[in-house]
Amino acid sequence: MCFFKLRFKLLFIIFFLFQCSVQDVSRLTDPNSKDYISASLVSTLLNQFSYDVDPKEGTLSSVPTSIIFKSLNENRDISKTKIEMSLNENVFSDFTFEFIDRQSIKINFISQDWQGELKIIFLVQGVSADLPINTLSLTYLVDSSEPSVTVLNQVGEYPKFILDKYIDVNFSEKVLGAENANNFTFSGSAKGTLVIVKSVKISETLYRLSLLGIPDANYSNLSLQVANIKDTNNHFIQSTFNFKIPVIKEIGDLLVPRTFSQCVRINSSELLVIGGWQNGIPSTTVEKVNLTDFSSSLIGNLNTARVFFSATAATDGRILVAGGLKGSDTTTNRLNTAEWIRVSPFLSSNASFTLPAVRYSHDSVLTDDNNILVFGGQSAAASKHTSTSIINPNLNTISVGPSLALGREGFGFTKYQSKLWIGGGEISNNLPTDSIETISLTSPYSIRTEGKLSVARSLLRIVNVGNELLAIGGKNGIAVPEKWKANTSKFEALSVADNGTHYAGSVTWGENHILDIGGFLNSPIESQSRSDIRLIGSVNNVSIRIGSLKNARYGHCTIPLSANKILIVGGSQGNTSSANSRDTPAMEVIEYNE
Repeated sequence: MCFFKLRFKLLFIIFFLFQCSVQDVSRLTDPNSKDYISASLVSTLLNQFSYDVDPKEGTLSSVPTSIIFKSLNENRDISKTKIEMSLNENVFSDFTFEFIDRQSIKINFISQDWQGELKIIFLVQGVSADLPINTLSLTYLVDSSEPSVTVLNQVGEYPKFILDKYIDVNFSEKVLGAENANNFTFSGSAKGTLVIVKSVKISETLYRLSLLGIPDANYSNLSLQVANIKDTNNHFIQSTFNFKIPVIKEIGDLLVPRTFSQCVRINSSELLVIGGWQNGIPSTTVEKVNLTDFSSSLIGNLNTARVFFSATAATDGRILVAGGLKGSDTTTNRLNTAEWIRVSPFLSSNASFTLPAVRYSHDSVLTDDNNILVFGGQSAAASKHTSTSIINPNLNTISVGPSLALGREGFGFTKYQSKLWIGGGEISNNLPTDSIETISLTSPYSIRTEGKLSVARSLLRIVNVGNELLAIGGKNGIAVPEKWKANTSKFEALSVADNGTHYAGSVTWGENHILDIGGFLNSPIESQSRSDIRLIGSVNNVSIRIGSLKNARYGHCTIPLSANKILIVGGSQGNTSSANSRDTPAMEVIEYNE
């Protein structure tokens, strides 16, 4: 009788176990649980089936082509069993299954191009539908690929680690061999004397590589190779990282030293440099720079010497020069005249119209409907223009444009989303504004107040980069780069600093960054022209000094010749007084040199 009771109790426990899912197993094995069953009986449950790929053997190094699931009980029918799967907690259906016989199921994986945590759920049932469905679950970990590695201290293509004197590399998983510095090597034309001398493990996946030496400043290409490193499943990593270092070099001189000139690119191979300060005196000279060999030639003179004027190329190749000052006295030398420059053969002729009022420290752009829009600037020492003018090059006429909400000079501006964005500037002497306005670039050139800068500033730069707007620098050492946020209609400060200069040049570099070049720093600490070249980006929230011009300067022209080649022309190496301006004729390029 006792034997019968014991046998009945054992069969009852086994039946009970088959009612439980895998999620129940931990509850059944918890001694504190009311449903506790001894480990030996749980083992009996899990061992009711066999698997030709055993999940208990650890992480699989590749995806199996198939798994055979078999009942060890020859009398147990599992021919109505259903199977569900999840991969990394997402539904997984890249498999088929077939019944080998009433006790065996073969799972076939269609693709081997996956990895991660695979859960297989067996809804076990035989031909008798009235019998209960038993749920069993298997979990497989599959690691079928080599580990990946990332260099953390790089900015775009620029190897920031040159400045840091170390490289931080992070692997996707635990690896072997990364503590051997010989498994990391440099190559490329810019390698110079750079060498990795030590690798230190910072965490399970992070390593810091110590550097000695410097790159070759005459070349751009630098590569880092990672080899002979593997994960715990013997998957070796073979990775190469390619970096670019900008090369700064002098490429010649203008024939006339000048500051605050206007530079207009007239075609892919020629640049005009017009007017500006020449040793403290406004110049009439016009130079043409060959953009192939950077030779320069004087091709003519303006009818009126000008500084702080505007110059814009029309679609017919002529260049409109308008307004400005003809001398340092802003009371007696303000201009309202305009003239057209024709390049070949050179001819400068007074326009048949004049601006409605004297105007200097303004700007002008070509609109989307091929007119020229003149905006901003001063009419007198304390009076800022709200008026705009529309010039039709085909008809050689001028008309009154819409009025800005605020008169301003020393503003930043750029074209963005078919609008001209105008931000900051002084609205009266030494009173900067944070206001942003836009002008549509087709008639009727409607004006709209868009929002605000986070910091009121003048003599800033606004740049369109990667379909984003960045505001950079400003007078009095303001060093807070800002990014336009359309959802809040305002610029918001980035958590990094820029050069804090004005009269600098900022241009797009690559897809998502700008270079902020030179300028004048006027702060409580120093007051001088600067040579700094700073890489700034909002995508990775970065601002780093990556080099220096050969000549410190402000009031220079900064002309992008390609996505990764910039020409710097003229400028001043002194202070902001025109009498001591130390105008320079020097030209430099910033480029990638293979």
